[in-house]
Amino acid sequence: MGYQVQNFTRTEMSPVLKWQILTAMRFIWPEGFEGVNLDRTWICPGEFYPLHFIATDFTRDGSSKSAKIVISHGAVLQRDLMHCGETFRVLGLGGVYTLPAFRHSGVASDLVMKATDHILTRPRADVAIATCRPELVGWYSRFGWVPIKEGRIIPTTETENGQPLDEVLLMLFISEKGRRAETLFREEPIYFGRDVW
Repeated sequence: MGYQVQNFTRTEMSPVLKWQILTAMRFIWPEGFEGVNLDRTWICPGEFYPLHFIATDFTRDGSSKSAKIVISHGAVLQRDLMHCGETFRVLGLGGVYTLPAFRHSGVASDLVMKATDHILTRPRADVAIATCRPELVGWYSRFGWVPIKEGRIIPTTETENGQPLDEVLLMLFISEKGRRAETLFREEPIYFGRDVW
């Protein structure tokens, strides 16, 4: 199988790639396409400045033409986050998926490794946050992501009643400031706002 991993900002991405990703996301995370988001046309909120890592393969249709198909996707996002009275530059990894026919082929590992390397080389990043299902913790740990078993990420603000996410919180502590705050991220709830990547 020949594939390539490339990255695109939301304005650089072709409509063909964008709609393939949105279609897959509708099946994987249908709750993200309900209510006011029923006709959603964005992959990630623009205010998080997404950089999309996309693995594509070529399919042959019997003619001399080939078309790119998206086989895996993940987005690196960024925002400032107030936590325990201090502002942190937080990067994140979200929207990671691989089409079932391409799982266990190394494509997702390649994509997540490239996205994680990108996160670790950002000069202003303090910490990085991702979430995953419990059965994927070991897989993400291979790329340096640290499970924060006692950590809680809450998709709301401190003044609203939000419930912690059901997924496992994963983090990278990148800057000296981020490493000093590791205990705070482990012990205090993280109020993320309405959109968690």
